[in-house]
Amino acid sequence: MADEFFKDGLRFECQPNCGACCNQIGDVYVTGAEISRLATHKQLPVSQFRKRYLRRVHGKYSLIDRPQGGCIFLSDDMKCTVYEARPNQCRTYPFWPRLLSSALAWQLEGIRCPGIDKGKIIPVEEITRLKEQT
Repeated sequence: MADEFFKDGLRFECQPNCGACCNQIGDVYVTGAEISRLATHKQLPVSQFRKRYLRRVHGKYSLIDRPQGGCIFLSDDMKCTVYEARPNQCRTYPFWPRLLSSALAWQLEGIRCPGIDKGKIIPVEEITRLKEQT
């Protein structure tokens, strides 16, 4: 079974002022509800938020990148400027299906994410719940 490696849970804890996950190349897809939540957080009408912060990727909306790369909402001091309203994709990281597909996938992500294998053990029930939200 693919998830056997995390049957006893996994250690994960975001590291202070890290932002490594947000400073990577990749698409952060957002739903209509997330767009509304982010627009409200930024105090913008949804139409203006879409024009300013989103792009279309494979028929879906994704956040644009900063000019230097990484998420548009990652500040220069590596903090999320929309943390309270961040998309579900961000909330569930690193418990994404592709990262939980094998121990090797988890370990490889640990090269990019210093919070993997640190901190408290996240129980398998919580990991499964987060994985299913992606």
